[in-house]
Amino acid sequence: MKDIPGVRWIFVLGAAGFVAGFIGPMIFVPDANQGPLFGMLISGPIGAVLGLAFFGFSSLLRISAGTQWRLLLWTTLTGVLITLVLIQPGPALHGTVFNAEVLGCSSPMDVETETLKYWEQRIAKVTWATPRADWQRDMHNALQNAPGVMLALQLTRKRSVYENRKPWNRGQLFAKDWQDVYEKKSYYHASGSCDEFSSGLKLQGFEHYTLNGRMEAPTNWPPTEFGNIIDASTFTDVPEQLNPFR
Repeated sequence: MKDIPGVRWIFVLGAAGFVAGFIGPMIFVPDANQGPLFGMLISGPIGAVLGLAFFGFSSLLRISAGTQWRLLLWTTLTGVLITLVLIQPGPALHGTVFNAEVLGCSSPMDVETETLKYWEQRIAKVTWATPRADWQRDMHNALQNAPGVMLALQLTRKRSVYENRKPWNRGQLFAKDWQDVYEKKSYYHASGSCDEFSSGLKLQGFEHYTLNGRMEAPTNWPPTEFGNIIDASTFTDVPEQLNPFR
């Protein structure tokens, strides 16, 4: 093996850094639209600079060809592994466990007037899309057929629950400490009646956070899904898997 890497130090390390930083996020962090920029702006250029440095040191120290090739191989593998570790996704918000007091309760139909007014204001601000015909009727039907109740809650404390997303801990949940809050918020609960949610009732609930929400087609403007119509968050009873965080 008489041939030495030469300037291939620059191209090999630069290309390895670019590929690992460009393709890695597509595999491990598909929800990050700008993930591949890591390869273009960070790992690729850093790899090229390191290649230039190693090329210079190897030339100055007159390292043998065989040693240079072995060093290039291990440097490339190490750089790829370091890049793949660096692009691993951090924890994502899974949801919020909260304690609250019921201030008021109503049926979904009771908020029809304010819901339609809310959407009239939103539609007036959107000049690049035409609302579909009979959207008021569709919202009326959605509110009329929706089960459950609309609640006005006074939140007293809450804690955020996160989900790990790295390959070696994916799906593991952990929670931050409880925080005392004084926050009034509107919620929708898909089951029960107002007889079960009397004013002053203290309850505990869970608000789930969806990292990749469902996107509706542009023709469905305003939206048709009930959860996207109401100007309120949705909460459920605390799932059994979150009992340690109650």
